Amino acid sequence: INWEALTEGSLALETSRFYAGLIRMRRDNAFLTDPGVTAECEILSGQVIFVKYVKDGSVLGAAWINPNPEPTDVNIDAALDGARVILSGCEFPEDRAAAGDTCLDGVEIINPATSEKSAAYAEALYEYTGQITDAQLNATVNKVRHRSGFEALLTNAFCAANGLDMLQEIRRERLVEFIDENLRYNDIIRWKIAETVLPQTMLGLKYNDADNLSTQRENIESRLTDENGMFNGRKVADQGGIYVIEDAANRTFNPAKDYYYPIPTYEIATSEGNVVQNPGWN
Repeated sequence: INWEALTEGSLALETSRFYAGLIRMRRDNAFLTDPGVTAECEILSGQVIFVKYVKDGSVLGAAWINPNPEPTDVNIDAALDGARVILSGCEFPEDRAAAGDTCLDGVEIINPATSEKSAAYAEALYEYTGQITDAQLNATVNKVRHRSGFEALLTNAFCAANGLDMLQEIRRERLVEFIDENLRYNDIIRWKIAETVLPQTMLGLKYNDADNLSTQRENIESRLTDENGMFNGRKVADQGGIYVIEDAANRTFNPAKDYYYPIPTYEIATSEGNVVQNPGWN
């Protein structure tokens, strides 16, 4: 590989914030499954895991992950045999300024959203150690909040003062940050809380007469909570006028069955008895 031409003059990667990245030197990823390719791994700056994919003395690609959310200066010049590249697609302005904002021709960079990585790291850290420091919260959850202009901090003192469970607050951040990104259902399933969460009444927005000129209250009155937050004889909200999308009476989740998907009949029939249907789907 002509690294000099590929990187347009050995551009510099000066910093590595919390991210995982994959530089692909081809437009496909066939080299990842090539039996002739070997993976050479090393640790940079004491924490960044760096892997080169090598075949016949040529580097076909590289991948790295920094498991520490704190900013870490990393020079991958030596790791890439003298080639240095600029990352693009960083989510935060300070990262773009540090890493560059131009994608190089011929180099594809996969860099998942920093908010997703920050939320995942905070969750994994707490699940693994049972605690998380305010500094770690500032580098993950609160960094994402700051990016959107929301300056209220999630801290250990805040949780203690308000009787909140830190793990649930970290999980709630995912609900808020990734709304409409189709992650919520998978989160509920992997946390194994579906039988508790999904059968609950599904609530919508609060109806405000001044904001709903095209929809008269009398037309949807039967779908709104009363002044005490009651709906069909059950308290489902803390205020009146909340639109009920679906009543709990119509929502069920069977943990013995619904954590699984049904296996297609064709897959079972052609497996010569090696594949059986998941529990509850016969």
